Amino acid sequence: MKILNRVLVAVAIAMLTCNSVSGQIVDEVTFNGVAPDPNGIGDTQNYTIANSGSIESLFFFGTITEVNLATFGSEVSFDYNGSGVSGAGNQLTTVAGFTDSLLFQGQIPVTGNIATGDNWSFNFFEGFDDGGDGLVDANVDVTFQYLASEAAEVLTNLGTSTLDDGFYDRSGFGGAEDHPFSTVDFQVTEDGIYSIESNWFDGAGGSFDGFLYVFDQPFDGIDDTGSIAFNDDGTNGLANSTISTVFLEQGITYTALSTTFAGQAGNTGLSGDLVVGSLTGGSAFLVSVPEPGTGLLLVSMAGLAMIRRRRG
Repeated sequence: MKILNRVLVAVAIAMLTCNSVSGQIVDEVTFNGVAPDPNGIGDTQNYTIANSGSIESLFFFGTITEVNLATFGSEVSFDYNGSGVSGAGNQLTTVAGFTDSLLFQGQIPVTGNIATGDNWSFNFFEGFDDGGDGLVDANVDVTFQYLASEAAEVLTNLGTSTLDDGFYDRSGFGGAEDHPFSTVDFQVTEDGIYSIESNWFDGAGGSFDGFLYVFDQPFDGIDDTGSIAFNDDGTNGLANSTISTVFLEQGITYTALSTTFAGQAGNTGLSGDLVVGSLTGGSAFLVSVPEPGTGLLLVSMAGLAMIRRRRG
């Protein structure tokens, strides 16, 4: 797994601060060194709004830094409550585990008005006690921006693939090799934080339960535990998996692994699209990895088609 050093984290956060928001910032608050409590108990932070205005989204970005070595998994989330709106269980990032620091960003549609003196609370918590010791596993530095309009997301559809690259025993659980999978190799045009989403067509109905991994190295067809990010069910049902935030670097070839949650050998022909999104202007493109000894690198321009949409 790729380790992000603190210099890279500082540079990337500076980039987010300057370039991530297309709408007007009505108000802003930063919390440093928040210590999310394990077991979902939480660490509540409060903020009093300094400005007034109409808002359309709550944009957030920052870092998660490991405290207890090799114990933090993936489950730092937050709830928010204020000005007549609230939200629960917004997960900051989804990874298989990490050391040092990770970046995250996202936005939540929040339509309404805020006024000077409104009191908002943010409750940070860890869904699981990964270390099994009751201790805080990671700290969070996070900035919330109340936006007058949503940041437009650049989306790149990397095209359609089918589950026909073979079978493997997902996550090494010791079961049968009955998880069909497909892989897509891609790069991004800028360092930044991206979303990655797999949308499987409705032919399988509710019976198909997808799973999505991303690696910063080739997938060996056997072991998926070295992923840098993963997701099971996204916002659009079992057949959708969405990694909402993952830091990707220009020049690195990433592999997206689409597979199933449970053994579903009968879905080997199922097709789905892979969409990469960026709030900071970067895009993605397909990479054809050469056979050993060819020395060729072919870039497909089909992955460069981009569209803009608002995240709703």
